[in-house]
Amino acid sequence: STARGLLDDSSISAMRTTLGLGTAATSASSAFEAADDGLASIAGLTTLADRMIYTTGSDTYAVATLTSTARTVLDDSSVGAMRDTLGLGSSSAPSNGQILIGNGSDYSTATLTEGSGITITNGSGTITIASSGSSSGWGLTGNSGTTAGTNFIGTTDETDLQIKVGSELVTIYQFSEAEYAHSIVSGMSGNTVKATVRGSTIAGGGDLGYENTINDHYGFIGGGIDNTIGSSGTSTTDDEYAVIGGGENNTVDAEYGVIPGGYRNHVNGKYGIAMGSNAVVNHEGAFVFRAGQSSAVDLNSSAAGEFTVMAHGGLRFSVNQSSSDPNTSKTMYIEEGDGSPDFMVAMGGATEDGYVLKVHGSAKKTDGTTTWATTSDKRLKKDIQPIGDALAQLLALKGVSYLWRNPENHGNRTGQQLGFIAQDMQEVFPSWVKQGGDGYLNINPVGLEALTVEAIRTLHQQTQEENKLLKEKIDSLEARLERLEARL
Repeated sequence: STARGLLDDSSISAMRTTLGLGTAATSASSAFEAADDGLASIAGLTTLADRMIYTTGSDTYAVATLTSTARTVLDDSSVGAMRDTLGLGSSSAPSNGQILIGNGSDYSTATLTEGSGITITNGSGTITIASSGSSSGWGLTGNSGTTAGTNFIGTTDETDLQIKVGSELVTIYQFSEAEYAHSIVSGMSGNTVKATVRGSTIAGGGDLGYENTINDHYGFIGGGIDNTIGSSGTSTTDDEYAVIGGGENNTVDAEYGVIPGGYRNHVNGKYGIAMGSNAVVNHEGAFVFRAGQSSAVDLNSSAAGEFTVMAHGGLRFSVNQSSSDPNTSKTMYIEEGDGSPDFMVAMGGATEDGYVLKVHGSAKKTDGTTTWATTSDKRLKKDIQPIGDALAQLLALKGVSYLWRNPENHGNRTGQQLGFIAQDMQEVFPSWVKQGGDGYLNINPVGLEALTVEAIRTLHQQTQEENKLLKEKIDSLEARLERLEARL
């Protein structure tokens, strides 16, 4: 009531009277003169209902509107009543190091505790949460002072380590068994290495509904989609050590099987290799390559250790290619263990001697014949003429016996040999002689059979004529002999 009376006074003098200070300034009241400015500021305010006086500066006051909520809080008789008005519940005030936690309708206090790598410092009205040191956690910008083997990223229990990007799983370091190699699964989150499998890796790839899968130990899938190693059964050792490089819908169901890539290839044989598209290995150690577009028709191996290739555009093996033009050499060498060629075949070209097929050493046919089939249809030929002087031409050739200077370069043919000398043959049939890439002359007596037949025919005709003359002469002599005998 005293405060209200003071506030109701209309002048400073009235306030002094209320306070028992008299109506005039005296030396005794000089101590109160410092408050005159403040009182004068208050006295000059116009107060209404729901107003509250507050300071805006030194000895300066103003009036603020007091809301009903503020009046209610100020009217509360206790701290608990104020909490109820403010919806803070009835919990006690947080102590040092505690925070308030809301549950939707009330609040409760909770004590912060330190965790692994985290320290909490309770100050005067402040709480500091910080890392306990760089050696206990990995920073976003890297760490220094780490010790290899002591500091690491990973788990210490038998729990997989996962890495995510954009909340999507991209890599799992998958625990298998203690003391064994663990597995790595990357790429599509649906890619799977069977939980009991050891040391297998999926490096990437996969798509929704086309995941890559490994079901056996120590397998590897490099990428691609819908590739599978091993069956989904309980065994993890039937198809170990298999590899699929990539591609789509490839399957290895055999130990050490390999599919470098491609589409819909399948290896069922141990150590088998399948490439291209729709290549199927069903036998141990077989190799199958099917080139061209994917097809519903598979190319299957038919025997162990078989090398099978289907190439719709043709088959070409090339070695010793020119660095400036890789198409200049088209030769395949099949070699013995010592590196010397048994024979070589030029595919789509010729050897250095100009031949499509060259045999280094002897060759053998197993069909019981000594000839090769050649095209000889009359409909393919023109300007057909008989061979003249066949016998004379054949007799111009000279057969000789000889020894090779270096038998090892000629199929190891030692001892006396029979044949022709290229230089001699060149004088009679120059078209039968050709200089090879090594500078030596080779002979290819094309038509020798026909020449021999016509030479025999000439001999036959000559013999017939001579026999006719001899018969006529014999007949004449026999007639003369008969006449002489008749005279006797």
